[in-house]
Amino acid sequence: MKILAFEQQQSRSASEEELAVLLASDQTLVWVDMVGPTDDDVRAMEHNFGFHSLAIEDTLNQSQRPKVEEYEDHLFIILNPGERTNHTSYFRELDVFIGRNYFVTVHREPEPFIDEAVRRLSFNLNVSNTPGHLLYVLMDAVVDGYFQIVDAVSEDLDLLEDAVLQKPDGGNVAQLLALRRSILAMSRIVSAQRDMFNALIRPDLPFLAYTVLQYHMRDVHDHIIRVTESLNIYREVVTTLVELHTSAITNRLNEVVNRLTIGTIIVGTLGLTTGFYGMNFAHTWPPFSAEWGVDFALAVMLVLIVIILATFKRLRWY
Repeated sequence: MKILAFEQQQSRSASEEELAVLLASDQTLVWVDMVGPTDDDVRAMEHNFGFHSLAIEDTLNQSQRPKVEEYEDHLFIILNPGERTNHTSYFRELDVFIGRNYFVTVHREPEPFIDEAVRRLSFNLNVSNTPGHLLYVLMDAVVDGYFQIVDAVSEDLDLLEDAVLQKPDGGNVAQLLALRRSILAMSRIVSAQRDMFNALIRPDLPFLAYTVLQYHMRDVHDHIIRVTESLNIYREVVTTLVELHTSAITNRLNEVVNRLTIGTIIVGTLGLTTGFYGMNFAHTWPPFSAEWGVDFALAVMLVLIVIILATFKRLRWY
């Protein structure tokens, strides 16, 4: 458990022994960050803060989608920060409790977005005196992380687009389908996050309803809408690339079939010509005794090949 106390536009680390005194003060804002949570953390949530048992149960399950729950004296909010590594998007659960003078975050593993929010607060301590502002800074950091994922998806999409246009093969399809599944999974999470933000900008929501904070919340809400729109566009682009890949494969197949057809016709024509001269007739033309007979037959076959190639060239078969 890490405790950060905001007092008179300054922040300091505090110990667990100070927690009860800090929570009783009207002049102090307390940010408690729990990793786990451990049994001691659960007892603190039950006795020091008096959180609802259903909310505590959600922090233990760590398998929830974004949502906001309103209880008698506190709010419970679930965020899903994420990152993209090795062309795969990963999302985690980050639970947040907001009360009169406290801000509690709970997560299973060390959370880099917590560190980023603390870093941002260190540059703007003069306004970080409400739990709502801490929530805004944390959500802003989480949504900025979504933009990084969207940028990574865009780069993967550009590479796949070039590959599909230059050399389509089965591997491209597998990568496109994997990218599409990743975008769909992220779209579901971001859409749920957007719906949760819609609930947070209600004018009657406790601890978050004052005007200045609502301006900031609407700004984050606008950012999440932009992320949603980008994901929708990328999903359509992936679908278009899959169709383009199918068309490219079909075109390549048509080209191969055309060339095989041309080769078959040429071989058949040559076979017809040589078969004519291979018949057991007593008299043919040119006669078998003619010295220029072979040259004539070869010339005929060459002329036929040229005619066939010229005909298919006009038909644009190759």
